[in-house]
Amino acid sequence: MTHSPIDVHAAGANSDPRYWLQLDTQTQWGASRYTTFQRCPRAHALRYADGIETVDRPEHFGVGSLVHAALAFVRDGVMRGELERDWHALIDIAGDLDLDMPPEVQAEAYRLVRAYEAHYGHACGWDPKDDRIRVLGIETPLGPMQIGELPFTARADAIVEMAGSVTVWDTKTRGRKLPNAREEYARGLRTRVQYGGLACLTLYVLGLEQPPAIIQDTIIKTKLAGFDRLTVQLNEGHLAAWIKQQVCVSYELYSTPPSLATPRWINCAPEIGNPCEFFYWCHGSDEERERHYRIRKESNSQ
Repeated sequence: MTHSPIDVHAAGANSDPRYWLQLDTQTQWGASRYTTFQRCPRAHALRYADGIETVDRPEHFGVGSLVHAALAFVRDGVMRGELERDWHALIDIAGDLDLDMPPEVQAEAYRLVRAYEAHYGHACGWDPKDDRIRVLGIETPLGPMQIGELPFTARADAIVEMAGSVTVWDTKTRGRKLPNAREEYARGLRTRVQYGGLACLTLYVLGLEQPPAIIQDTIIKTKLAGFDRLTVQLNEGHLAAWIKQQVCVSYELYSTPPSLATPRWINCAPEIGNPCEFFYWCHGSDEERERHYRIRKESNSQ
């Protein structure tokens, strides 16, 4: 079956690099909010109800965000038959916008996208002249789909039809290679809230007969940039388990007012991984709170 492109971007504006740099890619109820609530209801309330955020990371753009914007700009061009969109210009003008982005972020993003283009032959990540490959959507919002008490939404970096099969691309930047135990790693990805949401909502929006494969398109930020791709295939059983899990979380979240959200202390500073981003808020002094956090101008209430 051939599917029609999902064009959700403003006509004309999509060819302007500034459009992709300023595109709001946040979703109202997506994987990050569910995952945050599962990890710690108090952290969810602080971030999404109280509008508290850390000042230890850029307010809007980092290397991964700028790389995403550049690839989205190029891939949207491929979808529209504009095969030579200049991603260099997008990165160049990023510093002129109010994105709270230091020059070294631009330099690193430029290095990674240039290496990505050299590795795959084109900055979109495949041969844009291959007629077996059709771009169906770029930075495509999916949903909302009512699951339990709350609507679930997701956003696909790219939806691409390859030799008749629909795939959803998730481009990630990371500091090290993928684990050697690839099948075990892929099995873990099948249980992620994000991948279950992408597969389920793409199936729903496009009316597919089976869940689409998720392609994890990885850019490795080592001294010599590396690249890897892993195909994660979910089946109907995985999606059924995902829906059941989200229904349970949604009922708990819906019935928990922010003022009554209790911390999960076990996740404050795990033995493996980073401490909770609100560690100093919950355990620090007033001076540490003031130094590490700020309140967003606008916050989303539950």
